[in-house]
Amino acid sequence: MKPIDDYVKIKANDKEYIYINTLNGAIDIIEVEVDNIFEKWKRNGINFETDYDKEIYDFMVKREYILEKDKAKKLKEDIYTRLKKELKYKQKNIESITLVLTYDCNFNCFYCYEKEDEELSNKTSKTLTKEMVDKIYNMFGENLKNVNLFGGEPLLLKNYELVKYILNKRNDLSYGITTNGYYLEEFVPILKDKKNLKIQVTLDGPKEKHDKRRVLFDGSPTFEKISRGIIKALDNNISIKIRMNIDDSNYNEAKDFRENVLSKYAQYSDILSFELYPLFQNNNLKKYNLYEKMYNEDIIFKENGEVDTSINYTLYTALPIINNLLSNAKYKPQYVFCNASLGNRYFDPNGDIYTCSLAVGNKELSLGKYYPEYNIEHEENWLNRTVETIDKCRECKMALLCGGGCPLAAYKSTGSFSNGTCYQTKFYLEKILPLMCNKYKK
Repeated sequence: MKPIDDYVKIKANDKEYIYINTLNGAIDIIEVEVDNIFEKWKRNGINFETDYDKEIYDFMVKREYILEKDKAKKLKEDIYTRLKKELKYKQKNIESITLVLTYDCNFNCFYCYEKEDEELSNKTSKTLTKEMVDKIYNMFGENLKNVNLFGGEPLLLKNYELVKYILNKRNDLSYGITTNGYYLEEFVPILKDKKNLKIQVTLDGPKEKHDKRRVLFDGSPTFEKISRGIIKALDNNISIKIRMNIDDSNYNEAKDFRENVLSKYAQYSDILSFELYPLFQNNNLKKYNLYEKMYNEDIIFKENGEVDTSINYTLYTALPIINNLLSNAKYKPQYVFCNASLGNRYFDPNGDIYTCSLAVGNKELSLGKYYPEYNIEHEENWLNRTVETIDKCRECKMALLCGGGCPLAAYKSTGSFSNGTCYQTKFYLEKILPLMCNKYKK
């Protein structure tokens, strides 16, 4: 029996470490004195000098930080075998898809990420056809559980009949719509009878701030019209999540605005939620400073210890390790970084398939075609990218905590999908995990 190498140690504070056992998913808070003894055993071999040492030993054996070498090796092999099998199963049994109805949009937001890389863009003014919708639905059959509508802007008036067709095609599905909300009011008549429908609408703070950031192409303001649509939707029992794209210039105003809305429309608390999300265009330093600020200032725990996601859903969408720590659950190892390598499928009006919302419309980043014929062309970039195929990840102890990092970030920073990206995982593990742990314990 000897201490394993397959664990990650994060400093929680001056008195404690967070241990994460990547072989069995255990997460433990370890006192510095215990860590010192464990480190000594790793260097010099296990030796009991006091009865307390025996207690530590028994705990470490129980939590499998101390194992027979052959058992540790077998556990690791079994993990990779299981994860590979789960990946293939999920890729073949997709339950959720996104329909990109059009790339057209009536807004001219200064930070729109869909304007980037226009020289590589495959965006057109085409609209998804009913024939395309039928083909997509038929591809997944009874496996399909969720359909999301995306763009461009899906709720343009020209898409009214198409949206109606999609929503009425199957009543057993859950639907989601990501919209700028400008025509939400006009669409409520065909949305109000859908039982399993959630809509995300963007407001970037109070009227004065929002109307400087999110305007029509002619520069006209949009806040008042979007707000009317939100209220009409809530009045018709449609669940709304208000998305706020934040940077240094609107963070505090967005928070104040959220509190005002929560107070003013308290009667809708069961169907109204919020998400504050740092702009993709922020550089990493600014972006992660905002994340740290949010986790430090904006976290609210329910009585059962869970994070109140209605206040800021972003705080629950970090690395799964954060959520597992808070729920006292074991950590599930990550074979891939995100759903871009699992079940995400975006279908656009050009007949192309994508797996990442930030890649949609960039032909170079597509997975392949679904129309007029089905053909997967770039499987290696998205579906086959795992911690076993990335050289940097094979010997990294953190690999199963991050799944190799963001595929798109790897491509944009290095020109290759086959590289790992560590900065996001390190940020959450070294900055946010200790912060959340200490706040949760208080």
